[in-house]
Amino acid sequence: LKGLGYTIVAVMKNLKMVIVYPPKRSVKFPTLLSHFNNTKRQMPRINFIGNDFKVKATLNVSTKQIGAENVWNITVQSPERMGEGKAIGIVDTGIDVNHADFKNRIAEYSDFTGDGMADVSGHGTHCASCAAGDGASSMGIFRGSAPKAKIYFAKALGNSGAGNATAVIQGI
Repeated sequence: LKGLGYTIVAVMKNLKMVIVYPPKRSVKFPTLLSHFNNTKRQMPRINFIGNDFKVKATLNVSTKQIGAENVWNITVQSPERMGEGKAIGIVDTGIDVNHADFKNRIAEYSDFTGDGMADVSGHGTHCASCAAGDGASSMGIFRGSAPKAKIYFAKALGNSGAGNATAVIQGI
């Protein structure tokens, strides 16, 4: 790919994926599509070439849609089902690592945005709370569905709450 003018952004062997930026347009290939088609002919093992696109965090009321109330009812009846020994991976805008609801449970945190680790918008911290908050900051009133689970967090949406699909894929 480098020999064809692409810039390698990331290699994800476990997904059998390479993320690249395309070369500048040339007289030989006036459109990006024609360059992709030529690349596909030269490298037949490529299965898919797609464009990066913008993604954005949205905050919707979704607990009824995902059946969270059912999980909470099971959790109340069976405390051993609170996510202990489990891991939750979250890809969002960041997480407040000092939030009381996550004390000693953030196993790993990576930034794929270049904006730094802080959760400026608060969306990622909110989502992490829904999934794994233990209710410490609300005296147990508000807790997530797996309040004892370990949290693996990837910041893939920047401080504006938006980012690229590439960062989301890297976060996953």
